[in-house]
Amino acid sequence: MTKWALIDDNKIQQISDVNPSSLGLNHPGLTWIECGDSDVVGSVFHSANNAFTAPVVDDTPPNVPSPVYRIVLSPIEFKLQFTVQERLTLNAARNPTANANAQLWEIKAVLDDFFDLIDDPRLKEIHLNHAAVTTGASYLVSIGVLTSDRANTILQGIID
Repeated sequence: MTKWALIDDNKIQQISDVNPSSLGLNHPGLTWIECGDSDVVGSVFHSANNAFTAPVVDDTPPNVPSPVYRIVLSPIEFKLQFTVQERLTLNAARNPTANANAQLWEIKAVLDDFFDLIDDPRLKEIHLNHAAVTTGASYLVSIGVLTSDRANTILQGIID
């Protein structure tokens, strides 16, 4: 089956199975040339030999920057390692209702202790490999606030 290529700037812009003349597309500003089945949009037309060259496909993956890992974070950088949902869950766990059971009050006490240290204005940096931080992350996994994968991601200190 014959195909027709609309050429603009020496490149195929569109391919049609129908002869453009039969559609009344013989506008002086449009150049339609018969092409083969293997020719594709983007192919370059060479008028010297009336041939097409397929476009070069760049298979090179995009340059994605590697994440930046930091083992020492400011308190706010540490808190921003948590998603909004994780922070909301932590806030809810730190504020149980008056009639909450003893286990919820114990969770509150542990979380308050951990975050009171982080919220201390004298604290300037958090070392993600410090035992208190890794233990705190493990505790958050044990109470279901974090998955172990999320805890590991947080402890890697990936800064966006």
